[in-house]
Amino acid sequence: MKPEGSRYVACFLSLAGKLSRADTLQYLLVQMDDILALSISSSDLFFNSAKVTTDLPYTPLIRLLSNPDEYVQLMAGKVLTVLVGAATSFPSTVDFKPVFTWIATLLGNTNANLQDLGLQYLDGLLTPKEIKPVFWATPNAPEALANILKTGTPNAQTSYQAIYAFWLLSYDPIVAGDINKRTNIVPEFIEIAKNAIKEKVIRIIVATFRNLALKAPDDNIIPMLGAKLLPFVETLQGRKWTDAEIVEDLEYLKDVLSHNVANLTTWDEYYSEVKSGHLDWSPPHLSENFWKNNVTKLNDRDHELLKALARLMATSKDSKVLAVACHDIGQYVKFYPEGKKFVQEVGAKQHIMELMANEDSDVRYNALLATQKYMEKAWN
Repeated sequence: MKPEGSRYVACFLSLAGKLSRADTLQYLLVQMDDILALSISSSDLFFNSAKVTTDLPYTPLIRLLSNPDEYVQLMAGKVLTVLVGAATSFPSTVDFKPVFTWIATLLGNTNANLQDLGLQYLDGLLTPKEIKPVFWATPNAPEALANILKTGTPNAQTSYQAIYAFWLLSYDPIVAGDINKRTNIVPEFIEIAKNAIKEKVIRIIVATFRNLALKAPDDNIIPMLGAKLLPFVETLQGRKWTDAEIVEDLEYLKDVLSHNVANLTTWDEYYSEVKSGHLDWSPPHLSENFWKNNVTKLNDRDHELLKALARLMATSKDSKVLAVACHDIGQYVKFYPEGKKFVQEVGAKQHIMELMANEDSDVRYNALLATQKYMEKAWN
């Protein structure tokens, strides 16, 4: 590489931060992309530009992400991704939140090609440990990533790229402790793995589960048990795998989950099931003693579980989930009449009224029972 290469790159970057004409910016960015494609060491020319001014090489490129020209945005994102992936250290002075705000818009775009580019960029950007918490702290960015898996029917490659991003994030202990709390992604991963044809999709999901259990067990073990991950792991162990890491990760998950399920209380079981969103007619729901002993716990953490039940009644398309949620609200007001005002505050009362007209007879029946229990006593 010519000795003056660093000066040329510094000049390109400085111009990119000052000029506004789209065609000129496009030319500069294509030149930068071509330089980076020459060899792995080409990125050093960009990093050496920091000796000229400390806002190089990242700041001018980050600013271009808000340029009105889409091609300029996408090329700036591509160059940024390559540089971040090649960096051996990351300056704390660089604000990367605008990058992830822009990435979130790509992830939420209805254009599949732009969404795919967003995932490619994200998978390249999340490699440095310093950047993982920045992405997680960016408003709406984690939700945009999770929604790719929760809405629509992404193809296998799109699912893999989105899950790969979660896998990268799961290496950060703080992020790992918040992933399922914020996105409720554990049940979604299990459903994807159940229907996956390609082994690489299952491999990355199992590896992510291992990281979540290892990095933040207190936050993830109970939700995993509630989502019925243990029996699914046992099912997967009965299959033949070409990748030895899947076998090792499954064995680890089996040991950890089996150990914890032995110490799981009835309340833990109920809590994890509600948080997972996969309600079933499991014993806690049907036990009168359970409700007598635990009903006020639905008020804990600012009525966390009561809000979760209300949310499920508003969003779930599963008739069993709706029926069980109605049943549980009925049991809550039966054993804790003072809670009627909270049922109304979180919106559960309105949802129950609406579900009385549901097309499923079991949902209608449990909504009716819940309404009767709600009306049995006057407001306190």
